[in-house]
Amino acid sequence: MLEVFPGVLILKRNAPTPNLFDRSTERVIAQNTRANILANEWYEVRLWAEGSRIFIYVNDVLVMTADDLITPVGAGQMLFQVNSSTRPVRFDDILIQRPEPASDHFESASFPNTWRTSDTVASTIQRESSGNQYLNMNRAVTVNPISQPLQDTRFTYRSYIQEGGYQLFLRESGAGVVRLDLIGGNLSVRQLDGAGNEISRFDTTNFYNRGRWEDVSVVFVGDRLRIFRDGVLRLDEELPATTPPGGIRFETSRLDILRLDDVLITETSVSRNEDARFAFELRGQVGARDFRLLRSDLDENFDDVFRTDDWWVDGANAAGEFTENLQSNAENQKYLTMTHSGRPTYRLFRDVIGVEMFRLGTDTTTFSNSTDLDVSVLVRFPEGQGGAYLATRASQSLTGSDLLGYRLVMVRRPDGTALFQVHQDARTSRTTLFEGELLGHEGELFNNWTTLEVVTYQDRAAFFVNGNFLYAVTGTQILGGTVAIGVEENTTAEFDTLLIRDTTPHGE
Repeated sequence: MLEVFPGVLILKRNAPTPNLFDRSTERVIAQNTRANILANEWYEVRLWAEGSRIFIYVNDVLVMTADDLITPVGAGQMLFQVNSSTRPVRFDDILIQRPEPASDHFESASFPNTWRTSDTVASTIQRESSGNQYLNMNRAVTVNPISQPLQDTRFTYRSYIQEGGYQLFLRESGAGVVRLDLIGGNLSVRQLDGAGNEISRFDTTNFYNRGRWEDVSVVFVGDRLRIFRDGVLRLDEELPATTPPGGIRFETSRLDILRLDDVLITETSVSRNEDARFAFELRGQVGARDFRLLRSDLDENFDDVFRTDDWWVDGANAAGEFTENLQSNAENQKYLTMTHSGRPTYRLFRDVIGVEMFRLGTDTTTFSNSTDLDVSVLVRFPEGQGGAYLATRASQSLTGSDLLGYRLVMVRRPDGTALFQVHQDARTSRTTLFEGELLGHEGELFNNWTTLEVVTYQDRAAFFVNGNFLYAVTGTQILGGTVAIGVEENTTAEFDTLLIRDTTPHGE
């Protein structure tokens, strides 16, 4: 059992007679009374259990190790338990995996048979005064774990650079490699093709120190590479090309001395909503903030065509008809009805409304002028099938005939079920980033009002349907623009309660 409290971690094992409701006689194996854990904060807690050895990481930092020398605990189930009925605990992003066979603590007497080395003299198992063993790489030598070619991986290890630095090769094969050069305290990441030509390069200064153990965690999923050192994210980049699966290899030169320990290798994936965490936080902040109409907040209820005619491109002549239906429910008696006109049909917000709500997005480095909004709208199809969308960071094409930016599209099928799409529309192409049903609502009928919502912040965007997370994108180059609503071919759709709230309000 791992007990987590603010400031304290306690690792226990069962009493002679296990009882989940009377735990007073459980045995303490290890504890950390200086854990950097506060209330009301999210933490990633990771346990690596291998035989009698247990390693515990918090936010990619190794905070506790234990060797349970009592009778080993065999296979079993997992559970979560809280110790208070008045103070709830939140759990998310649960991932259970088997490590690759080459994952190792280097506690054996000789070089492990799940690793290869170019020089058995220059790569040896050594021991510290504390009794901890490690793999020592002395001068020019390469070592690599023996594994199948790996694509999406989470790779964690501890390194102690005694002299010089080292190189780490990821996805190494004849088709290319991603190489990490640790030289002079700095980190340089190079992506190379099969001929050794450089595709991309990213540099991080002051990445490592000498003469101490440091925790390094590499998360490489798809084309996104993230590297942590001692729990701090030091590099987060989307590589411009895909490097196919390959191996992992460490290499030192004749001037280097490197110690490696506690190497954990897993095939992995990110949770669906990991890239949307920023959006959950911003939605909470926006919801708790005062509504400042015409400054950082706008609401269009489509109840008076003349109240908001200066908000829209083409004013009162913008696409759609203000509709009143007194037979409707009380909340939606007035709304906008839009029918596809045989050409791109949409209604676009003017970029001068509010206080710096809609921005140019020209700063691709610090994102000082990105359009950062939480936008939502109600959509309904009066009958039949069709497609309607909410567009953000939207702008008109050069000809003015169509929209650029991000679109969250709802496609209603003839049977009343719905398909959702996320499109990225650039000047010369449309890319479909997501297409599918809403997770957990497969086969559900969408006959009434549906809420489409998009949250943007700097180079990130997240998409929601009825408050449920759908998809997220990071590293986007579409940073500026406004908001639009529209319909696709052969569609009539109704819109209501369009809310636009700045997630980085100006002029407070």
